[in-house]
Amino acid sequence: MKLYMNKEELRRFLLHAPQDKIIKYIEDIHPVDILDVLRDNKDDITDILYRLPEEFIASIIDEAENEEKYQILSEFSENKQKNIIEEMASDELTDLLGSLDEEQANKSLA
Repeated sequence: MKLYMNKEELRRFLLHAPQDKIIKYIEDIHPVDILDVLRDNKDDITDILYRLPEEFIASIIDEAENEEKYQILSEFSENKQKNIIEEMASDELTDLLGSLDEEQANKSLA
């Protein structure tokens, strides 16, 4: 099933839909669409990200600009960051680590 929602409908869905509905339909939502919602709704970033599966968060980070990648990742605990990093594509992980200073890179890989 394809979902057709504008940004505001998608924002409301991500914030208020039951978790099982989000999991069910997440494959029909492109990560860039969620990234656009996050960019337009900075106050909702944490609430939205915490409702998404780790592998989908990794997909969002893959699509993000270099400066956004660490910002998104830093919303999470170190343990959850490691889980998300494990889900990332290797070339995107290389881009992420290349955009970080040494301290941030070491923290992300520790």
